[in-house]
Amino acid sequence: MKLAAILFAIVLLSLLSIDSSGQEQEATITTSQLGTIIIHTVNGRQPFDVPERKMPVLVLVQAATGTEISRVEFPGREGTPTELNVTVLRLPGIREPFIVASAVDLGVSDSRHETTILAFVDGKIRDLFPEHLRTNRLPDEGAICLGWFGKQRKLGVLRVNFIWGNDEFHVSPHHYEITQYSWRGSSFEPVRHSVTAGSYRHWRKAIHEKGYDCHINFVAALCPGGF
Repeated sequence: MKLAAILFAIVLLSLLSIDSSGQEQEATITTSQLGTIIIHTVNGRQPFDVPERKMPVLVLVQAATGTEISRVEFPGREGTPTELNVTVLRLPGIREPFIVASAVDLGVSDSRHETTILAFVDGKIRDLFPEHLRTNRLPDEGAICLGWFGKQRKLGVLRVNFIWGNDEFHVSPHHYEITQYSWRGSSFEPVRHSVTAGSYRHWRKAIHEKGYDCHINFVAALCPGGF
């Protein structure tokens, strides 16, 4: 499938972003299994000098009943502020949308992302990555990629992140670890884990060593600052 067709097929529902003002935001989507769903984000950001910190939370509510049907927390690292961003993804050949959520955990010299994908399966919401996929924030260090991989071009997700070696700096070439997950109709299952033989300054060159290409980087799309 050509990249242009993939991008055209994606629907971004008013990117839900939590900012430092403490504002909570929401949007709605329509599904065939559960009807209208309200997507609600609860702010988790606090100033650096505030000791009490709430983690950001993604809450899904069934509009017809007002029932909370899913709650996903993004704990990050203790003592640092976190920003949560959410979008909705619709793909050709898949009836229900995916909900993609990524939180950035701010650090001093670097930051971390934790990303997950929610799907509508058998009338319920399923968190497809309950452990969350964690990557580094700097644009060359890591990514969560959507693509069609392998000889059969099956829908999948890549988690790519650099490995910090001895005597390496941020700007140094790094080895990268890559995990491929394939869509099985109700879940993304891990099918391949590898480490690059070479060292690279950017994750895109690392995945090319293994024959991958990244159609959409969720980390960059959801938290574009610095990318």
